[in-house]
Amino acid sequence: MHTKEDIVVIGGYGYVGRTICARLAERYPGKVYAAGRSRERAERFCHSTGGKLRPLEIGIRKPIPSAMLNSVKLVIMCLDQTDTGFVRECFRAGTHYIDVSANGSFLRQVEQCREEAAAHGATALLSVGLAPGLTNLLALEAHRLLGETDQIDFAIMLGLGDAHGEAAIEWTADNVGARFDITQNGRQVEALSFTDGKTFDFGADIGNHLAEARRTGAVRLLQAGWLLKRIFRSLGALHFGGDQFAVKAQARGRSKEGKPALAECFLQGRDHSAVTAQVAAAAPAMLIDSSSPAGVYHLEQLTDVAAMLKELGPDIMFDTQQSTLPLEGREVC
Repeated sequence: MHTKEDIVVIGGYGYVGRTICARLAERYPGKVYAAGRSRERAERFCHSTGGKLRPLEIGIRKPIPSAMLNSVKLVIMCLDQTDTGFVRECFRAGTHYIDVSANGSFLRQVEQCREEAAAHGATALLSVGLAPGLTNLLALEAHRLLGETDQIDFAIMLGLGDAHGEAAIEWTADNVGARFDITQNGRQVEALSFTDGKTFDFGADIGNHLAEARRTGAVRLLQAGWLLKRIFRSLGALHFGGDQFAVKAQARGRSKEGKPALAECFLQGRDHSAVTAQVAAAAPAMLIDSSSPAGVYHLEQLTDVAAMLKELGPDIMFDTQQSTLPLEGREVC
């Protein structure tokens, strides 16, 4: 029987994958492979690290040799997929799997494979990044602050001066006007992106910019799908603004004393892509260095925000706020 020790990061020479590989190479020296379709790009990136990483050519849309996963303990996927063929190959080989994808429909497909993963002793960890990922942990913490939760809303702010990977930009542009499912009153309903907007307060300076956008009609202009797609695809060429990001989870319900209440969890930092990579690089310890149950899980099912903040370091600001004032007739921002 082969000893499983290797960690393969697919998309490992891409924007997020590079940071994941670099961090894992420090924790698991000699065991991390930067993988992708281009052997040349993988070798070039690995050479730039002084040999701390190993290159691997692998195409996830083609059948892979059955022996390739024999020594692989964990695969970290940084590329979007349309079906679960490769994921199921990992499960059948008893290889753990982590996915940083934000594609909800694909993640639901992986969830349907939980019995197959469990049968082969493999663990899959999904929602590993900023959103989904840290958003899930904030939602869990906001829920815990209340006695009963009726609704949880999220707001995410990304800076124009931040660096955005090509895949992330394409995903955002392609999902303008997309339909997705949300849970409302205990059932799944369909929603359309960039509709039913809500106001969130991320601080005075940012709030002033949004107010100006509303006053000038810029918000209405941005509701044109063709314009949004063009703007998003130009993000990679933008070089102004800051690289700050902020995430807020806002839970409404009742306090532990039974009064109408609002709980908010707020997280702020810089370089959202780097934070996504940091979360993904911290996740392997849950599967390799500890005994997680076999099956398919999301990040908030195996850890909490306090544990993740220790991994992210002091540059991330986290805060919570709870109000038990009646919500009726009170505008919440």
